[in-house]
Amino acid sequence: MSLGFSSILKLIDRELLKYANNWGEYRRNYICVRLYLFAALILFCDSIFQFSQALFSNSLLSVGQSLVYLFLIFLFYKGKMLLAKNSTFLITNIILFFTASLNGRMAFQHLILIPLIIASVFFYSDREFKYMIAALSLTVLNLIVLELTNYSLFENTMTLSHKEFPFDKTIVVFMTLAFSFYMLYELLRMNTNMEEKLKRLNGSLLVRNTKLKKSNEDLDSFVYRASHDLRSPLASIMGVINIVKTEKDVSKIKDYMKYQERSVKKLDDLIQDILDISRNAKLGVFIEPIELKNFLRSCVDSFSYMEEFSKVMIQLSIPDDYVLYSDARRLKIIFNNILSNALRYYDPTKIQSHINITLRNHNRDVILVFEDNGIGIMTEHITKVFDMFYRATNQNTGSGLGLYIVKDTMDKLGGIIKIDSVNGEGTNIQLYIPKGETESEKDNKQEALDGISA
Repeated sequence: MSLGFSSILKLIDRELLKYANNWGEYRRNYICVRLYLFAALILFCDSIFQFSQALFSNSLLSVGQSLVYLFLIFLFYKGKMLLAKNSTFLITNIILFFTASLNGRMAFQHLILIPLIIASVFFYSDREFKYMIAALSLTVLNLIVLELTNYSLFENTMTLSHKEFPFDKTIVVFMTLAFSFYMLYELLRMNTNMEEKLKRLNGSLLVRNTKLKKSNEDLDSFVYRASHDLRSPLASIMGVINIVKTEKDVSKIKDYMKYQERSVKKLDDLIQDILDISRNAKLGVFIEPIELKNFLRSCVDSFSYMEEFSKVMIQLSIPDDYVLYSDARRLKIIFNNILSNALRYYDPTKIQSHINITLRNHNRDVILVFEDNGIGIMTEHITKVFDMFYRATNQNTGSGLGLYIVKDTMDKLGGIIKIDSVNGEGTNIQLYIPKGETESEKDNKQEALDGISA
């Protein structure tokens, strides 16, 4: 029987959850149903006592009231919450008015109006404010009328026996205290939860505002620096064009064209960096199998046009058959920017410049280490190298976006980048790249989920 009763309650709770607009509303309706059950149970016990005292009419009245509360639960189950709440206050006020007037003040039945006043605030949500005011007004008006008539509108025509009177008073006082304290406790609990939720929302709003402020600052910086960096090579190109117009010496014109080519390349690099930032922000992550060594070798070979390429020895310490599941397009952006920086900022004073790329396996990540013996980075610049348009040295004319793009793209992949550098000795960059799921791993996970659901 207890199992059946528990199943009925779970069924009702599922319906309450279905009809509720939010957790607070569900919790409020959930407690209403429990209060109705509690009231029906007490009234049923009272009817048994009345029956044992041969007070059949009183017993029948208690049974009737118990059935009323069970019917109100049925209305909740059917999604008629507002009708059930309004009926609660109307029916309970009518019953209390008549029983208190018939039994007199000393029967204490008017005390039930106290939890009823609290219930008028507790039962209704903010969207049902007008019904809350109506229920509260009705209950207070009921108490005022009873006081004005001295609980004798019907001249106390109904008297309780010497056994029934203390029992009935005990029931009334118990219900008054139990209902009042329980609803007050729930109101305080809901208020505390709302305060905690408000704190979380304020914290979330503060984080969002901070991010928005940073985004606005980055946007302002980006517009200013991008426009400046775009205009600079264009101005150089225009200057070369003006010189070439008046120059007759073919060999000098060829030299000027080399300057122009460098300016165009610089402009193209900047535009490509801007496109990488935009694509990283807009496009989703696409996981695919990548033969890591061949993939890195193709990235390295793409820099063969650079003057520095022939002066730096690049070594790959990666197994030939190693397959990484990740976003190939984003990894190419990351690797190209790191390799570009390592080549640009190689140290010509060293006998043999090198870039070593090493793979380390970790539990959840693949660790790729890019180590070079270039010019390095001064300690005071390390914390700023991931900022937009930040240049740690004036030795080369990069856009200042390379490591910003690397960090931004790693964040999109859910990875981590760490950098260590000693000025004059070289730089060590560690990429913690999350391992994507293989097809077999996805199938195994799906089979496990299917097994759980079955």
